[in-house]
Amino acid sequence: MSTKQKAISHKAYQMSKQAERALQTYFYEEEDFPYLVLDSVEPEPGTSNLIVNVSMVSDPAPELSVGTILKELRNGEGRMRGIIAASISRKRTPGLRFRVLP
Repeated sequence: MSTKQKAISHKAYQMSKQAERALQTYFYEEEDFPYLVLDSVEPEPGTSNLIVNVSMVSDPAPELSVGTILKELRNGEGRMRGIIAASISRKRTPGLRFRVLP
């Protein structure tokens, strides 16, 4: 791995941890997703996106399938990106991809 690739990997990792801290506060303090907990945020390989890993705190109502949860998370993506943008110093705020863990 070249020095440049290591620096990019380090920067991506650093940004993901900054985003994770910002989103941790959001998931803890806001009531938008009371049935979810943030597990981690990691860089998506080969892109400038971040993968947001969440899991369910308890069994949600039966009508909340993983598909429904992902749709709700995508609907809240703009707000989450705004929170991340306020906490990092980057020219562009990364896109978010969501993963619901078992």
